[in-house]
Amino acid sequence: DNLQYDLHPVVRGYAFSQLGDSERPQTFARIYDFFDKQERGNNRMRLFSSYKDLQNLIAMYNALIGTGKFDLAAELFKDRISYSLVVGGLGLYHKAYELLLPLFPNGLHDLPAVSDPNLKGLILNLMSSVLSYLGRYEEEIAISAMNLKVNFAISTERVISGLSNYCISLE
Repeated sequence: DNLQYDLHPVVRGYAFSQLGDSERPQTFARIYDFFDKQERGNNRMRLFSSYKDLQNLIAMYNALIGTGKFDLAAELFKDRISYSLVVGGLGLYHKAYELLLPLFPNGLHDLPAVSDPNLKGLILNLMSSVLSYLGRYEEEIAISAMNLKVNFAISTERVISGLSNYCISLE
């Protein structure tokens, strides 16, 4: 009944390279649907005790990235993956960084490819936290500054909170 599987990354890369441009979005959509069915009925807010427990959600996340659905991918990461990876005890900061990076298709010097301003701010905040845990303080400060600009456009309260976080990052 356990329908988990994985391909070696080289084999997976080769298989995807053989797909035509029109086939990739459909393939990623099917992958998402498959893992979404596996996750139905599971507690959406559960805390995971190992990276292996997150594999279905990460497959769903990567499938959303592959279809260009960055807002949905960011929501999934924020709501169901980030806490376990970063805060909840697993401490997999490198993996969180790897997963967040595709949301920044133009690099960390540019805003994430997320349209919702609130979600954009949350993704910037998550990336800033991850960079801090990784000891990449200059990048963290740059991301925090971008986050302040995004928050300024949303509300004064968000700017105050952002300034507080920014000051902590400068310490």
